[in-house]
Amino acid sequence: MHTHGLAERRAVGHLRELSEEAFISYSRGESTGINFAVANACRVAGFSPKIVHEATQIQTAISLVAAGMGVALVPSLHSRVKNRKVRFLALQGRSPSLDIGLAIVYNATSETEIGKTFRDFCLQLLEKA
Repeated sequence: MHTHGLAERRAVGHLRELSEEAFISYSRGESTGINFAVANACRVAGFSPKIVHEATQIQTAISLVAAGMGVALVPSLHSRVKNRKVRFLALQGRSPSLDIGLAIVYNATSETEIGKTFRDFCLQLLEKA
């Protein structure tokens, strides 16, 4: 079994270190936000990623990495996924261009009490961040 050169590392010091890697990216049509964040972060790091496949979902990107097709940038929340075929490495010195903003969308004319409670909870979390 072939082991990737990054497999023994705990982190990637700078995104630029991935400039020669085959990238699993995200569909522009279906994953616009993360597609833009990855492309922009690579641009800011000084390279254009060598995209070998575009996934529509993050889990698909992880599965393609597990199949040996390349590397992918995924939100750190997904590092909790248990998959023995992949390693999740922290990206140190990361660019603010990798931050993806969140917005709460709700119908102000017909908001339910549960919806209002959830919205208030989300806003409280954002204030603490």
